[in-house]
Parts: sequence; C-alpha cells; structure tokens
Amino acid sequence: MVSDESGKLLDAHVATFTAGFVSLKSEMPAPLGSGTLVKTATTQGILTCGHVLAEIKKDEVFGVCLLPVRSNQLQGPK
Repeated sequence: MVSDESGKLLDAHVATFTAGFVSLKSEMPAPLGSGTLVKTATTQGILTCGHVLAEIKKDEVFGVCLLPVRSNQLQGPK
C-alpha cells in the first residue's frame, strides 16, 4: 500500500511522462487512450498499447495532450 504522501509524489512524477490521445472528429474532443513518453539513445516518442493505436488509426486527425504538473495541485479526478 502506498501512503498518501508517497502517492502524491508518485502521481506528480508519472504525470510528467504521460500523454493523452483525443479524437478531433467532433466539436468536443473525445478520449482515445494514453501513452508514456519514452526516450532511447537515438529515438524518442510515445509508447502505447495496440488497442490505443487501433483507435488512433481510425481518425485522420487526432490530438495529443501533455499535461503540465503543478507542484501545488494533483492532476486527477476530484
């Protein structure tokens, strides 16, 4: 079990490496999935699951959301 304080630190650290994908088909963006920012010696990109990639491929245009992390605010459902 993770303590509340440890959980806050973990959430803040993980959020800086998280990207969200959204469909831009309609006026209101709709979530498609998420991925993790990764970097190797020669390549950088977003690592995601196959089912997320399948959803992204259905859209001609999609958006990528990178959320800033504020030290005084958790980024999660309230």
